[in-house]
Amino acid sequence: MKGHAQILAIRQKGYRPSTVFVDYGLQAPKDRWGWDDPEKAIGAGMLPTVYVEAGEECDLRFMLNLNVVVTPYKTAGLFEFLEACAEKAQRVTCLLDGDVMVYEQGRMALA
Repeated sequence: MKGHAQILAIRQKGYRPSTVFVDYGLQAPKDRWGWDDPEKAIGAGMLPTVYVEAGEECDLRFMLNLNVVVTPYKTAGLFEFLEACAEKAQRVTCLLDGDVMVYEQGRMALA
């Protein structure tokens, strides 16, 4: 998992991003220019994005009470990951095969 440390850092300073994006099943891009490091995205004016490899065990406390949008690139372990996100996040939205999946306060909601 990469990109979550920047969210923890700004939350400790009292800032709460309105939305966090999670790319599931995708490796974090290589840091080529310094500003494109996922841990520096917010400071560079980009959207907070966290990269999680499929099946990776994650500490998801950084998303506590946040709106989370998950983009799946692989489906292995996806549903377990979404349920784990739903336990922490206020709202989780995921588009999978044309269907919108929404979890609100830990439960599947109608989309």
